[in-house]
Amino acid sequence: MTAPINMALYRLLVHMGASEPEAEAAAQIDTSQLATKADLAELKASLLMWMITAFIAQTGLLLAVLRWVRP
Repeated sequence: MTAPINMALYRLLVHMGASEPEAEAAAQIDTSQLATKADLAELKASLLMWMITAFIAQTGLLLAVLRWVRP
C-alpha cells in the first residue's frame, strides 16, 4: 500500500519543474511519523516536571548562596 499524496505539494513541485515521479515521491505523506495528541500531552507533562525540578534546584542553590554570603 502506498502512502497518501499531498496533491497541493505535488502540483507545486510539478509546476516548479520537478519530474512527475520525483514530485510524487516528495509529496507522499508518511503518517506513521506524525505526533499524536497523546504524544504531545506526554511531552508537555515531561517538560513541566523538568521545569518544576529545575525551579526547585535553582531556589535551593540561591538560598544556599545567600546563606553562605551572609554571616
